[in-house]
Amino acid sequence: MTNNKFIKFLTTTAATVVTTKLIDKGYSFYRGNRSAIASDKMSLNPDSKLQGKKIAFLGSSITYGAGSFGDALPEYLATIDGVKSTKADVSGTTLGGTSAKTYTSRLQTDIPTDQDFDLFVCQLSTNDSRFDIPTGEISESTDIEDFDRTTTIGAMEYIIAYAKQNWNCPVAFFTCLRKPDANYEELRRVLYKLQDKWGIHIIDVWKNQQIRLETASNPMYMFDDAHPTRAGYHDIWLPFFEKRLTEIFNID
Repeated sequence: MTNNKFIKFLTTTAATVVTTKLIDKGYSFYRGNRSAIASDKMSLNPDSKLQGKKIAFLGSSITYGAGSFGDALPEYLATIDGVKSTKADVSGTTLGGTSAKTYTSRLQTDIPTDQDFDLFVCQLSTNDSRFDIPTGEISESTDIEDFDRTTTIGAMEYIIAYAKQNWNCPVAFFTCLRKPDANYEELRRVLYKLQDKWGIHIIDVWKNQQIRLETASNPMYMFDDAHPTRAGYHDIWLPFFEKRLTEIFNID
């Protein structure tokens, strides 16, 4: 085989491999997001113990459902479990920082303080380290005016204090799936320290090995390393959240 023929062979083979992977990825995305499992196609479970619970959700793309056409946990909990979900979500946003789209900024503008909630749920953002938001440190104070909202930890404490001050309800943070990420793992450890300080609840998707195994079992469950498809939310995340929310509400 001449050099030119060999190069042509390699080029054609590489193109075939890439095309095949793209087709497989596209098929998995289609299966994971088929319209039959959209949240508005789901039926209410009349036996759900979560019916009528009012839950506020604050987060970014995973709360929104960036890999699932906007169908995420708040929607599935609403249609299947009868939860009254309120969500404030903007993809690509951070907990800390100075932007008008940070979690703490949207907390003040997007969730009504004259509404009662049984639980406030916040996504532990996967974006802060990517946007070089300073980590900060846990404050000795519990005064909302003392927290540095430009840092990730300061923003987390501000969110907890704000929710307690305005809605006087329990607060929960949920972690997300990601490829190995030392910064996110460290932030998760900080979250447990904040649990000791504030008495918050943690819905720890990151460390749940069953979720990781089920997610890895079929490519249709994830759009990428962080964002579930509709099937991922419905088949894997929803049962875990239903269990944890039942525990948080102490429902027998």
